[in-house]
Amino acid sequence: MKSHVLWIIGGIIALIGGFFALLNPVPATLAVNFFAGWSFIMFGILALVGVFQLDRGRHKMFMAIFGLAALLLGISLIANPLAGVLTLTLLVASIILISGIARIFSAFHLRGTRLFWLMLVSGVISVLLAVLIFADFPASAMSILGLFLGFELLFSSISMFSMASIAAQAEKTRGQF
Repeated sequence: MKSHVLWIIGGIIALIGGFFALLNPVPATLAVNFFAGWSFIMFGILALVGVFQLDRGRHKMFMAIFGLAALLLGISLIANPLAGVLTLTLLVASIILISGIARIFSAFHLRGTRLFWLMLVSGVISVLLAVLIFADFPASAMSILGLFLGFELLFSSISMFSMASIAAQAEKTRGQF
């Protein structure tokens, strides 16, 4: 199968998933929590298995604590999805707020360049988005992660369709020689 076809298939799957997540943000939010939970469980197990591969005692202790914490976090997210969704929403909102503030500060270092306004506006939008999430918390928690997933999948589908176009042109160019 040609590579551009794979990009198109990936784009279609992301597009459908994005629309599903936007139309059904609560189940999509629960899916994000479920995926995060299982990711932490798998990471925790791998870290704990990796402990037996290390020779040094101090690193073993750190890796064991880290692996156990990840494993317990994953189990907690799966066992109590509501608390998991609330926690993940607060974490995401905090990250958005911190990155927005960082971009605003970075913008002032770019004063006088054409990137100043782009960085400043981007930072302000992130701060406002975080404030909206915090202001409507905990009500926002049941849908915000699903909405973010939906938008991410839609934007990913656009980039996949773009990659399909680039791959198709490259395949056509290779076929001319």
